[in-house]
Amino acid sequence: MSAALAKPASGQFNGRAKHDRRRHYRVSLRLNGRFLHEGSDHTFLTQNISCGGAHVESAAVPSMGSRVVCYFDDLGRVSGEVTRITDDGFAVAFQTPQHKRDKLADRLVWLLNHKKYDLEDERSAPRKAAGGPALITRANGTKL
Repeated sequence: MSAALAKPASGQFNGRAKHDRRRHYRVSLRLNGRFLHEGSDHTFLTQNISCGGAHVESAAVPSMGSRVVCYFDDLGRVSGEVTRITDDGFAVAFQTPQHKRDKLADRLVWLLNHKKYDLEDERSAPRKAAGGPALITRANGTKL
């Protein structure tokens, strides 16, 4: 996991030292997204996020312990379980394998730093906008 998002020794809460029980350090990052719950699609905005979970603001709030699939802009798809209900939304604990958490941590660090340090996206090839549907022609002449 990225050292930048490793769990701190202790956290601060309202100026007082507080033992942080979280496994992963949360950062204040506002990401738009949507979540799928019981066949319905709902929008949300993150208040804070880590590679292990997020606190999101949403008008629709699933019940405690519910499984949700979250689609974060700039992060992708992550499934999880609702662990806490708040006045303006809910907290979700991600249920992901270690390699996915590592990818999330790296991407979160990049999202936090890309404007500050004028970082470029690390793609091997530039993205190109499509002008319409793609046409693929196989070696045998079949077109898809």
